[in-house]
Amino acid sequence: MSQNDIGKLTLIGVGWSFVEKFIGYFIQFLFTILLARLLVPEDFGLVGLLVVFTAVSQVFIDSGFTQTLIQNKSLDNKDYSSVFYFNVVIAVFIYLVLFFLAPYIADYYKDERLIDIARVSFITLIVNSFSIVPNAIIQKEMDFKILAKRTLIANILAGIVAVFFAFYGAGVWSLALQILLSSIFKTLLLWFSIKWRPLRYFSLEPIKILYKFSLNIMFSSLLDTLVSNAPVLIIGKYYNKTTLGYFSQSYNLQSIPSNALVAVIRNVTFSAMSKIQDDDNRLNGYFLETQNIAFYIIFNSFVFLSISSNEFVRLLLGSNWIQTIEYFKYLCFVGAFLPVYNLGMNILLVKKKGRDYLVTNIYKRIVTIVLVLSTITFSIRILIFGQIAAVIINSFITMYMTQKTISLSMLNQLKGLYKSFLIGVLIYMFFFFIEKYISFGLIVNLILKVFLFLILFLLLSHLTKHTVFTTFLKKVKR
Repeated sequence: MSQNDIGKLTLIGVGWSFVEKFIGYFIQFLFTILLARLLVPEDFGLVGLLVVFTAVSQVFIDSGFTQTLIQNKSLDNKDYSSVFYFNVVIAVFIYLVLFFLAPYIADYYKDERLIDIARVSFITLIVNSFSIVPNAIIQKEMDFKILAKRTLIANILAGIVAVFFAFYGAGVWSLALQILLSSIFKTLLLWFSIKWRPLRYFSLEPIKILYKFSLNIMFSSLLDTLVSNAPVLIIGKYYNKTTLGYFSQSYNLQSIPSNALVAVIRNVTFSAMSKIQDDDNRLNGYFLETQNIAFYIIFNSFVFLSISSNEFVRLLLGSNWIQTIEYFKYLCFVGAFLPVYNLGMNILLVKKKGRDYLVTNIYKRIVTIVLVLSTITFSIRILIFGQIAAVIINSFITMYMTQKTISLSMLNQLKGLYKSFLIGVLIYMFFFFIEKYISFGLIVNLILKVFLFLILFLLLSHLTKHTVFTTFLKKVKR
């Protein structure tokens, strides 16, 4: 496949993946706003506790097969079918374990409501297991249009039902129902959209072969999930559920755009890089260009979200969520560094460095957990500062491993990133000093900040002669 073909597929993939992730998350975000006005922070905190168990269980069910199926070029339908049945069986087993553990989870958090809520919410694990192989096949073929359509429809349907039940007093159950229905709708729509069907065939042989690569990914994902959810587990145990609700909502506000943007870029580029994995020169150039563009857009987008945190939270969530403002303001800088933190890990997967992928994540998780444990006892604010420090340190670890894998020096990587960082810092400093003079009302304040941000962003991009900006201008002039 030629470089032009890869470029076209990437562009189309980014477009549809953007629709799926960003617009899909945006729809989910709109329903979250509606639900936040109908429910109390404690409801969100309660469901937030169960999301941790669901996320960890999902790692075991997937077992790293999604990335492995995409990366491997020599699989047939028997292999896909074997993985499919394996995923479903593991999902049923894990659900049964969690079903009987529900009372102990409720006892740990001292809230009996969690028993029934957990048993219903965990059904999503079985439902999601039916989507793993079809998802991998679609991503491998870079047909992101199917994924985009099913995500948008599922999020809208699940959101409408959740708001309806919340309006009529269902409380925390409306949130649990939204999560379950979203999974059911996504799975059904996916199966209606894809031609692939599993054979009546199962063998452990392909599972054993694929596990040699996927096992490292699974353990790495497990570490990632456990550590990223550690603050929620700890806050839920040592702080009240209302505080957890504030933190969870601020984290969701930050993670919705960050996860959407990073997922779009990471999913599409992983599929694209897998097609040129044997050509190091093309791979290096493609990766460097993608990382520079991603950091330029995402870092500065989160700078804007941070400086506009007061207006966003008050306008979107209402006065009941004012405590969320400070948390969200600083959590934005966790999302800002995610392009560097995440994208380099694709290189390890593409180059089949499963062991390096695992070891790298172990180092990164040690850094994160040390900073979480050393800051959690002070305050939520200090905890967030620790998370910012962790994502920056771990970004350098990722850059080092990228250098080691494809001989792309850290200096060359930083050369493409420092101008984006400089632009964001200068804009943040500008607003820091003039913030007290912007006091005309929430909507006027937000409009003014958007206007000033865009002027500064474009001006600084021009003055620094940022590569992404100048390249864009050249294409526009053609």
